[in-house]
Amino acid sequence: RIAFLTPADPLDQALAIGGPFPRPRLARRPMPNRRPTPPAPRNRFLARLPAADYVHLFPSLQAVEFTQGQVLYEAHGPIKHAYFPTGAVLSALTVMQDGNMIEVATIGTEGLVGHNAFGGKTSPHRVIVQVVGGGLRISARALQEAGEKDGPLKSLLGAYHIAFMAQVSQSVACNGLHRLEQRCCRWLLMTGDRTGSDD
Repeated sequence: RIAFLTPADPLDQALAIGGPFPRPRLARRPMPNRRPTPPAPRNRFLARLPAADYVHLFPSLQAVEFTQGQVLYEAHGPIKHAYFPTGAVLSALTVMQDGNMIEVATIGTEGLVGHNAFGGKTSPHRVIVQVVGGGLRISARALQEAGEKDGPLKSLLGAYHIAFMAQVSQSVACNGLHRLEQRCCRWLLMTGDRTGSDD
């Protein structure tokens, strides 16, 4: 007579002979392939994007640290990246033919620089770092491709460009009509708004 033996449970068999013990079955299951959730944006422009649009854009963003006086663009120079400040304050300068320069806009966590690439490949301003801090950058091409699609990013870029040009117009008027003390107060208030500090 042939006896058919039922295979022993691996754990029972290991206990009977003193090992080896099988690995837990949960460890054999494949780990779920989930993309890590990106951190909440510290740039207010990016924070206004719907979550799905931000998650789509996030892999193209690279964290950077700005240094005092760092030049991001020269006037009429190429725009290779767009920058979203997360703590730094940037200054857009109009450069005259004789080399004199005047600030026409400041940019902090509320916005970005490099959006001009949608109208061309060069910057109309010299852009420098006024207050050191962090930021995110994205290649101009990647931002342009994402912004050309109908959706929240395209609408937000259009609205920001209008707001930016309004700031430039206001700066021109202030520089031409206000006294030095008034212009200084305006600059301090705008910089304080962008750094979130009164220091």
